[in-house]
Amino acid sequence: MSCNLKCVCLILIVGIFSMPVEAAEGYGVNISENTTVKTIKFLTNSPELELFPVWTADGNYILYTVKDNESGALSSYRMKADGSEVVRTGIGEGNLTSFNDLNPNGTELIVTKSEGSQSDLYRIDMNSGIATPITNDPQKFEGWGAWCRLGLKIIHTEELPGSPSQLWIVDRDGSNKTRLGTSENIGTGKDWYPLGLRVIYSANNSKEKPDLWTIEWYGTNQTQLTDTPYGEWDPAFSPDGKQIVYVSDEGGSPELWLRDIQGNYRVKLTENLGILDAYPKWSPDGSKIVFTGHSSGNSSDIALIEFVSSADIVPSPKITNVEIEPLSTISEKEVANISVTLKNEGKNASEGYISVSFPNGERIEKVQGTGGNVKTYAVGDLIQGKTGEISVQYPSVELLQYQWNTQQEETLNITVKPNSGAEKIIFLIRASLKNDLTGTYERDPLISEDIDQEGFNVYNYSINVSKSSLKVIIEPQAVETEAKWKITAGPDTEWHHSNYTINNLTAGNYIIQFSEISSWKKPDDMAVTVNGDSVNKGIYTENPSSVSSSGGHSGGGIITSLEPSRNIDAKETASRYISSGSHVKFDFPMSATCIMNLEFDPKKTFKRTAATIETLKEKSAQVPQLPLGKVYKNVNIQVGNAGTPLSENIENVSIGFKVEKPWISENIDEKSEICMWRYNHTSWNKLEVKKISEDDQYSYFEAKTPGFSSFVITAYTREENTSEEMKIEQKDPEDTNSLKETYRNSSIYENKDNEPLSVEADNGKGENGKKQESGGKIKSVIVIFLPLLALLIYLGAKKRA
Repeated sequence: MSCNLKCVCLILIVGIFSMPVEAAEGYGVNISENTTVKTIKFLTNSPELELFPVWTADGNYILYTVKDNESGALSSYRMKADGSEVVRTGIGEGNLTSFNDLNPNGTELIVTKSEGSQSDLYRIDMNSGIATPITNDPQKFEGWGAWCRLGLKIIHTEELPGSPSQLWIVDRDGSNKTRLGTSENIGTGKDWYPLGLRVIYSANNSKEKPDLWTIEWYGTNQTQLTDTPYGEWDPAFSPDGKQIVYVSDEGGSPELWLRDIQGNYRVKLTENLGILDAYPKWSPDGSKIVFTGHSSGNSSDIALIEFVSSADIVPSPKITNVEIEPLSTISEKEVANISVTLKNEGKNASEGYISVSFPNGERIEKVQGTGGNVKTYAVGDLIQGKTGEISVQYPSVELLQYQWNTQQEETLNITVKPNSGAEKIIFLIRASLKNDLTGTYERDPLISEDIDQEGFNVYNYSINVSKSSLKVIIEPQAVETEAKWKITAGPDTEWHHSNYTINNLTAGNYIIQFSEISSWKKPDDMAVTVNGDSVNKGIYTENPSSVSSSGGHSGGGIITSLEPSRNIDAKETASRYISSGSHVKFDFPMSATCIMNLEFDPKKTFKRTAATIETLKEKSAQVPQLPLGKVYKNVNIQVGNAGTPLSENIENVSIGFKVEKPWISENIDEKSEICMWRYNHTSWNKLEVKKISEDDQYSYFEAKTPGFSSFVITAYTREENTSEEMKIEQKDPEDTNSLKETYRNSSIYENKDNEPLSVEADNGKGENGKKQESGGKIKSVIVIFLPLLALLIYLGAKKRA
C-alpha cells in the first residue's frame, strides 16, 4: 500500500497526464486529475478487508467494516477522517453484510444483514445500537439502501431468486413500498440529489455493462446519463449537486471518475491504486471522497481523496439577488421593474450571461445592464439554443459580459408592462459562466422543474396583475374596528374593514354597502364606477337611537392586533384566497419573524384572508404566564379576524419555524429539546415538533397545532422524577369537553379527569409541576380517608346505641 501511495504522490507532483482529451461521444471532455485532486492517501493498511466507508454527519469521522479473514464476519469500526483514533464500535454486528448510508442528522445507519440466502435492510440507532428491520420478506433479497435528504424515505435494491434486481423506494418504517422505473440489474451504489427530488443509480438493463441512470423519486422522468461501451456504477452526487463521482472501467480496471452533472467533462481520479476501487462517498462539505481501494494482494483498505477547492478550478455562477418592484402586485396600467444580479463565486471566466425571458409575451419597456452588452430578442429573431440556433417564440433579454472575474457581480435591469387582461407577469431567469478549461458553461440553476425556449433549466418568477382595484376608507376612526363594507357583485363580496383593497376587478359599476353598528348611522349604499384604481370614503354619523344588526361574514382581509404595539418586536403579514378542499400555505418571504410558513386544509371557503405573525419583546399580553423552559421567542399568530370562526373550520394545521444555531448550541443539550407551546385560553399545551432541515444559520422545524393563538418557542429540559411533562397535543384544546391531556411518568399522580395542566408562573424553573403533584397527593388522601372516617363514625354511633 505504501508503494502505491508514493506512486500517486509522484503523479500529482509531476502532473504527467495530458489535457484535454476528447471522450467517447456524449461523454464529455476528459480532464487530467491533477487539476482537481490535491492528495490521495490510504487511511488503513492491514491484511484484512476494510470495506463500506460511511461519513458521520459532521464529517469528522468515518465508519467502516473489517472482514475477518478466517470467519468472514464483519466487525464495525470508526476512525477520524485523518485515519487516527481507530475504535471498534460494534454497531450493527451480527450477520452484517455491509454499511449502506447514514441519515442526514447522523442518528440512524442503514445496513444490509444476511441470514442464509436472504438479506434485508435494517435501521441502526446510533445511540442505542438497536437494529430495526425495514424489509423482511424471506422470498426476496433486499439491501443496499440510501437515505433521502430529509431522512424519511429509502431507495434500495430488491431481487427475487432467478429474476433481475429492481429499484424500490420505501418509507423509513418499511411501509409504502413502491418500485421506481423499469430498470433491471440494479447496482449496489445509489444516491439522492441534494434537493431530494431525484435519484441516481446504475443498471445493466439489456446491456452487458452497467450505465448511470436517474429517476424522480415518485417514479417519473427515468433518464439514462451514460451510454458507453464501458461500465459505470457506484454513483454519488456531490453535496452541492454539481458533480457525480462513480466507478468506471474505461481505463481497463475499475477506477474512480468524476463528471459534472451536465456531462460536459469527466476526470479520472485514481490510477492503479489497486485491482478495484469502489464505494465512493462524499464528505458533507464536498471537499473529500472516501472509498475502498482493493489491492492486488486481495486485500482492501480505506482511502481518501482530497480535492483542490472548486473555486480554484471552474467558474461558479450564483444568482444572488432578484428584486421586483412593486413586490407582488401591480395594476394593468403600471410597469414592473425586475433586477437580476449574478456573482461569480469560482474561477475567472472569459465570458458570462444573464438571461431573462417572458413566455406570456409582455412588452419590454426598458433594459439596462451594469456592464457588458445587453440585447433584447423579439419574436422571430434567431437565438442560440441548447441544441442549436432557434427562432425566438417569446421576448428575451440577455446580458453578455466578457472577462467575468472571481467575486465579480453584474446586474441586469428590465422594465416590463403587463399584457391587457393578464393575471400575471411570468419571467424565467438563468445564468451561465464559461468554463475555459472545457469550453463549456457552468449554469445556475443546474436542475429545475422549468425550462425556457432555449432548452435550459430556469428559475420561475411571477408578479400578480390587478385589472382594477377598489379601496374604501371608513371614518371616523372610532368605528374603524367595527364597521365593514362590501360590494354586492364581483370576485369578492365578503365584508371588509376600512382601508381594505379588492383587486382584480373588471372595469365597471359597483354598489358599496356598509354594515350597521350600534349607536352609529351607516352611510347609504354607494354607486361607484371603477376603471383603474378607485378610492372611496364612507362616513358614519353618531345616532344613539339606532339599532345594531349583523354586518355579515368576514373573510378576514384585515387583522386587528390584540397586542399592545409597544410589545411588538417584528411583524409580517401575508394574504390569499381560501377555498374549501384546497390546501392552503401562507409563506412569509421577508423572514421578519421566526415563522416561515403556515399550512392547513380548510373545510370552508373564506375568500381572501390575511395571516399575521408578531414576534414579541416580552410575554404576550394575552397570556397570564409563560410555559416551561428557556424562552427563544414569544409569538402571536392570527389568521382571519378575531370574529372569524376559522379554527373550527380547518384541519391538518402546521407551523414552520426556524431557530438560530448559536442559540441552540448555548441552550440545547442531550437532556433538552426545542419545544413549541400553544396557549389555549386556559393553559399551555406542548405541540408535536420535528426537525425538517438546517443550513449554516438556522435549524428548521415543523409543529402540528389544532389552531392559532399565542405561542412560545423554548428550550425544554425533561427533569427526572417529575410529572409535568405533557404528551403531545392531539385535539383542539378550545373544545374543553374533548381535551384529554395526560402526563408521562404519572406513577405519583394520575389526572383522572383528563384536564389540561394549568401552568403557574415558574420563571422557567418548573416549580408548577411540583405544585400540581402536591395537589394530586392531597386529593388522593381525601378520596381514600373520607370513606374510612364515615365508617368509624357509624360504628361509634352504633356502639353508643
